[in-house]
Amino acid sequence: MKMREHLGRIDPTAVLHDRVTLGKNVTVAAGAILYDNVTVGDNTYIGPRVTLGEPLAAFYSDPAYENPPTVIGPDSIIRSGTFIYAGTRTGARLQTGHNAMIREHTEFGEGCSFGSAAISDGHVKFGDGCRIHYLAAFAQGTVLGDRVHVYPFSAFPDSLHPPCRRHLVAPTVGDDTVVLVHSLVLPRVKIGKGCLVAAYTIVTEDVPDGMVVMGSPGKIVKRAADIPCKITPGHRPYPGVEAQKKEAEASK
Repeated sequence: MKMREHLGRIDPTAVLHDRVTLGKNVTVAAGAILYDNVTVGDNTYIGPRVTLGEPLAAFYSDPAYENPPTVIGPDSIIRSGTFIYAGTRTGARLQTGHNAMIREHTEFGEGCSFGSAAISDGHVKFGDGCRIHYLAAFAQGTVLGDRVHVYPFSAFPDSLHPPCRRHLVAPTVGDDTVVLVHSLVLPRVKIGKGCLVAAYTIVTEDVPDGMVVMGSPGKIVKRAADIPCKITPGHRPYPGVEAQKKEAEASK
């Protein structure tokens, strides 16, 4: 097969169930399964062994079960082994890593990425331009604003006393915040806009806009905008919420 010759084709081993709607120039690769009520936008690539519209738990017990709509926005790349459950809706230009797990009723804005083996436990909201790296985990109800970056092995649980399921409240994260590797953001915590969560931090309390939180338990140590670049004199890698927003708008 010549390079890119396969694009815009449905592989004969792919399985498309009832009421699947494909836009223009959609590729569905070998072994992919698209369940009922799935819509895929134009110019989207569905990789090998991807599952879209995985049925919810009621499918196994309710004879009248009907799959809720699953919508994948245009110009997306869904890489091999990704599972996306029914009821999920994504904006344009979603990219997943390999073996990503996105459970039911997850919502993505435009231009997001969701890394290899990352997990959304369902009913999670990601704003525009979020960058989720591999092996990050989000409990049900987690809400991320626009342009949030979450680095590997970070977790956002919803239970203060697991496995107790009472009074579940997941964390929320404001626009333009960066959460570095191996961080844990505890239930009910609200992180503001333009914050920086240092690596290996356990965030136990709310964080105001624009602040750096560090340690276990996390302590507020300085403003993110005050952090200098160690390589380029005068450069500020975290310039503040408004500056980051203007930079993001200019790059569109």
